[in-house]
Order: sequence, then C-alpha cells, then structure tokens
Amino acid sequence: MKKTTLRLLFACSAPLLLSSCALVTGSLATEQNIANLPEPMRSQVLQLKNEQAASLAAVAVPYAQGSKLMLKAYSTIADAVGMKKQAAALMAESAALHARSSIGEARMAMSRSVENIEEVRNQISSAKGVPAVSKSKFVEGVQLKNQAYVVFANCCTDATLIAIKGTKALNSAIKSKDYFSIPLITASFDPAVYMLRDIPKFLSAQRTFNESCIEFAKVQKISLPPIPIK
Repeated sequence: MKKTTLRLLFACSAPLLLSSCALVTGSLATEQNIANLPEPMRSQVLQLKNEQAASLAAVAVPYAQGSKLMLKAYSTIADAVGMKKQAAALMAESAALHARSSIGEARMAMSRSVENIEEVRNQISSAKGVPAVSKSKFVEGVQLKNQAYVVFANCCTDATLIAIKGTKALNSAIKSKDYFSIPLITASFDPAVYMLRDIPKFLSAQRTFNESCIEFAKVQKISLPPIPIK
C-alpha cells in the first residue's frame, strides 16, 4: 500500500514539478539528492535528466552556432563603420562560443553584447554623417547576419518539431494512463520553451537593425543582398 501511494504521488506531481529543466538540473536535483530518492523515483528522475539533455542537445549546437555567427556579423558591421572598440568586444564574444557551448552560454553572450549592438545600430542610423570605412566589409557583415538568421530560423523549426512530437507522445501517454511517461515526455518541450523565450525578442531586434542597415546602404550607395526579414 505504501509503495502504491508513493507511485501515485510521484505520477501526479511529476508533470508539474519535474517538467521544468531549471528544477531538474538545478540545485534540487543534485547527484546526492537523486541518490537519496527511493525507487522508482530515482530512476525516473535520472531518465528525465537524460531526456532533457538529449532534447536540449538537439538545439544547443545550432543555437550556439547561430549566436556565434550573429555576433561575428555585428562585429564585422561595426568594423565597417570604424567602431573598432565595439567590433573587438563583439568578436571576443563570438570567439568564446564553440561547438560545446550551451544555450545558456550563447544567450549570455548575446545579452552581454546588447549595449555594443545598440551603439552600432545608432551609429549606422545617422547614415548621412557616418561614411562607411569599408563598403565591402559592411556587405560582408550583412551577409553573415543573413546566414545567422537562417540558422536561428532552422533552430526554431527543430525545436517546434520536437515539441510536436512530444505533444503526440504526451497525448498517447494520457490516453493509455501511462503516468510515469508523462514527466519524461514533458522534458522534450524544454527546447521549444527556450526558443519561445528568445525568438520574438530576437526577431524584433533584427527588424530594427535591418531597417538601419537598409537606410545606411541607401545613403552610402551600397548594394545589399536580400535581407530575410524587414
């Protein structure tokens, strides 16, 4: 009876308490705490962490790649308009990201770069009084920015597909009353949550920056490649 009660308690509370990546990978889910959990809870939590790690890995690499490329693009544009200090700082953030960088590290790199990016945007917004030091480098920066946008868009698509697959599996688990699978399946939604947090703000920032790039190019008589979003 005691074991049955424990199983029911875990099955009912896990979808709410364990579906959050922040909780499962945070201070509450330390190795020591997990080791002290009774079975089957211990095995379920370990499996949940593995599920979350796998689903996050599916988007972490391209997300970091897109962030690295976007920061390089901003650095190149900054260099093109003579903003050496901002260009160096943005390039340093880009260089710090690599294949094993996490989503959190990529997000922090972009967050730390907001001020420098804003300064570059303000600089090119005053297009008439700020001639391009290198028109070719400005075009290169915009091209890199376009490539980064495509990477981000694909990353968002991948996360959405993961969420769709998870939704189908979750519905199936609910119908079959497979309560122990529910918290494991909800872990697959974590990548989509990360994307939903970042993409709207990202798209808004890109539209603003792209408008400045387009106006700058007109004044400076620079021929730009097509820009994905306007």
